[in-house]
Amino acid sequence: MEPILRGMLEFQQRVYPEHEELFQQLVNGQSPKAMLITCSDSRIDPALIMGTRPGDIFIVRNAGNIVTPADAPGGGEAASLEYAVCVLGVEDIILCGHTQCGAMNALLDPKSVDALPCVKSWVAHAHEAVDRAKIRASQNGRGDLLQSCIESNVILQLEHLRTYPFVAERLRDGRLRLHGFVYHFDGGRIDYYEAAHNTFVPLHKASVTNDGVMTDLIGMQERTA
Repeated sequence: MEPILRGMLEFQQRVYPEHEELFQQLVNGQSPKAMLITCSDSRIDPALIMGTRPGDIFIVRNAGNIVTPADAPGGGEAASLEYAVCVLGVEDIILCGHTQCGAMNALLDPKSVDALPCVKSWVAHAHEAVDRAKIRASQNGRGDLLQSCIESNVILQLEHLRTYPFVAERLRDGRLRLHGFVYHFDGGRIDYYEAAHNTFVPLHKASVTNDGVMTDLIGMQERTA
């Protein structure tokens, strides 16, 4: 705990005063434009990876970046999703998986979590990703079943998001967009899911296309270089 306590004191004594104007604005409420659903893995730091500030993104984290379907028993993910979409009015939902995911390993090797009944029950919400991963790995001609499962799970959870009526409604009228990412610990690469081609491509090569909205990320990279 000592490093954490030192960090908290550093925040109070130096970081907060440096950004006091921003924090005082946030006292009056939040208005994030995006929601991030990602894994609880300690190696993921959303603010560092995405270059965001407090108030920019509404974040939900859990083992395996899983969203239960609308007809499944209710939980914190569904409540947070409803609040972000219906109250905060977020315009984009980002579903971000990552390499070396322990939750996906548990799906591929159920016996490894026999002594962890809560984990086993939770990751079962993504069991369909395993069958899809086997097909995906075969189609891609690669033997990395874990990586295929990580990607298949991102796609599956995007589908789960669409089962919520308030999400589906806003997708239809263009008020909301969905995005799928996979973050690679080795090298810091981020892959983007291009639904039109059912494939993940490095972010700097992707054209992000959703409901008629396109961002040329290659051009964006050149402009910010």
